[in-house]
Amino acid sequence: MGKPTDRLAAEVDKRPCKDVYDRLVSEFYYSAYHAFKSRVLYGIDPASALARELCLRRYTIKSKKISIETKGELKGRTGYSPDLSDSLIYCIEMARRNGLAFIGNDKVVPTNRFWARDEMPESPIDSDESYSSDDNGDW
Repeated sequence: MGKPTDRLAAEVDKRPCKDVYDRLVSEFYYSAYHAFKSRVLYGIDPASALARELCLRRYTIKSKKISIETKGELKGRTGYSPDLSDSLIYCIEMARRNGLAFIGNDKVVPTNRFWARDEMPESPIDSDESYSSDDNGDW
């Protein structure tokens, strides 16, 4: 897949990903770990096939970098390809490229995304002039 990126590896680890992971796929799989840990991603049934695939991949430390097993090694060991978990990690990567950040629950991430803002849009109708208390609609 390629070399890891220059992004920060994690909120607690300020090193760039290229210093932490050996390959880009290792970075992608560990981004899923950080998404679960920071509660950005949750609600996956632990008994599902997706959860099983996410837990199947083994990792090692090679030259002081985290390395997950290759897809070929996993297919040889389990007999099938991890298609569900690959789909999830690619979705997480696309979200990261569009602004998703893995920050702990106590920290606020500044964003310009309209769905993540705290402020509510202004109401076009003033509350004191909008409706009368009369059921007939008379003012």
